[in-house]
Amino acid sequence: MPTATIDELLVADATGTRDAMPTEVLHHLGLSRSVGHGEQLVILGLGFGLIMAPSMSVATVGLATDAGIASAMVNTTQQVGGSVGTSLLNTLGASAITAYALANRATATSVATLKAQATVHGYHVVFTYAAIFLVAGAVIAGLLLRRGAVASLAIAAPGSEAGAEAAGQPDPVLVGV
Repeated sequence: MPTATIDELLVADATGTRDAMPTEVLHHLGLSRSVGHGEQLVILGLGFGLIMAPSMSVATVGLATDAGIASAMVNTTQQVGGSVGTSLLNTLGASAITAYALANRATATSVATLKAQATVHGYHVVFTYAAIFLVAGAVIAGLLLRRGAVASLAIAAPGSEAGAEAAGQPDPVLVGV
């Protein structure tokens, strides 16, 4: 039985095996023909379109003067969260692949088989953690978000009695008028 060193396992060969690995894994799982790349992009685009606009709208509802700041904060938080999440999942996947390869290198039949098995194990670990994070996020969102429709805030003209009473705030002071 051939044994592999860690360098042989983690360095892509000249044929580009590492680049083709996700496609290879999907092919071995029987999923390579079920959904093509075009359909994946359509599903992804529809999902983002249905999520991003309502989340931005809810984040900035009722903010007449600070809507730009709120929008910037939401965008920044999404970008940083996406970067940190990707880095975390990448680290978990790389660690799982390395641990699997080191634990099973003595019993592997070939380096290519060990690479493929370690990669599938890494994907399994990453998708398991991603599912746990998504469920935890859904539970937290379900507990923190208010029930029902978002109330529309009516903004009355400055100085009007109805606007000040409705908001429960005194009339604004206009400087420089």
